[in-house]
Amino acid sequence: MRQKKCFFICEFGKERTPTRKKADRILLDFIKPVLSELKYIVHRGDVPDSNKPIPDAISDHLFHDDLVIADISTCNPNVFFELGNRHAWGKRCLLITQNIKKLPFNVNHLRVIEYSLTKTEFEKSKIKLRTAVQAAEKAPAELPKSLDLEIMSNWINDKVGNTFIVDRKRGHLEHYQLATELAKEECKRIFLMQRSSTLIFGSDANNKDEKPFYNTLLEKIQQGVEFYHIVSLEGIKRYLQQVTDHKEILKSLKKLSADDRKNVVIKGKDRISVFKIMRDQSKKNALSPDRQARAFIVELTNGVTEGVLVVDIGGLQSSFRIRGPIVQEFLKDCLEFYKSGCKNLSWKTLNSVLNIPPK
Repeated sequence: MRQKKCFFICEFGKERTPTRKKADRILLDFIKPVLSELKYIVHRGDVPDSNKPIPDAISDHLFHDDLVIADISTCNPNVFFELGNRHAWGKRCLLITQNIKKLPFNVNHLRVIEYSLTKTEFEKSKIKLRTAVQAAEKAPAELPKSLDLEIMSNWINDKVGNTFIVDRKRGHLEHYQLATELAKEECKRIFLMQRSSTLIFGSDANNKDEKPFYNTLLEKIQQGVEFYHIVSLEGIKRYLQQVTDHKEILKSLKKLSADDRKNVVIKGKDRISVFKIMRDQSKKNALSPDRQARAFIVELTNGVTEGVLVVDIGGLQSSFRIRGPIVQEFLKDCLEFYKSGCKNLSWKTLNSVLNIPPK
């Protein structure tokens, strides 16, 4: 049977000081007798139990021991620091104090066991501690509510480099919600491949989620974020067949510019981004350009790469927000495709496709 472990956090002070003598008494006469009866080995930070440096050994206990008991009687900063680490990890922890009325507001809402070392109350305090330990063993250990899945996935990704599906949306055009959430992050580089183009057509009046995406995208581009955009002429033609009111298109086209070669570009802070079009490869394979995957990939300023990918299966559209190294590799492929697999979109070509009647 595995030996249960308990780590005792307290202010223990230097050797031969009154603080150390008091801490020793609490450990030897109060904590250890109760925990030993319940089959625990008890450790304290000042007593090395491994070859590791003391701070590393303490961290191991805080993260791995079955139970932590923290004496917050003196409101010692080291105690609260170690207690915070334990709470962040979300494992079992009991708080004890000799005077519950002196606790700061940060912890006075938590359940704290008040104990006394006086002769008349000492045995009662042991009983309270034993009861609390037994109750803690029965309660499931859970992560604090503040540690949601996104925070945990970020932490795991940082430690082990895994790739995660962060979210999924089901339904037509639901990917704009995921893309907007991602675009609002601190971005360094953005890649966008669409069947048509939000930046050419503006936001669809029938899609309430496209306008926030459109506005956020414009804002990021104006801030100087690197932007790479690929569109499909076939996709633009198909979209035009559904449009009767061209006011939004005319309005969005005014936000675009031309470079010295009369290509379609959008200008940002100290940066010009050229629109590209997919080459027609329909004769070489069965996948026409306007049926290729829609992809929105963002490299964040913190080095993490995330993306929103859209797929259709049997008429059901699903959108996935993905984070991690595999997405980073995919971004490299996307940028290579942008640079070498596509040609610039000229205004002459775009105007010939749009063929929008004058006002």
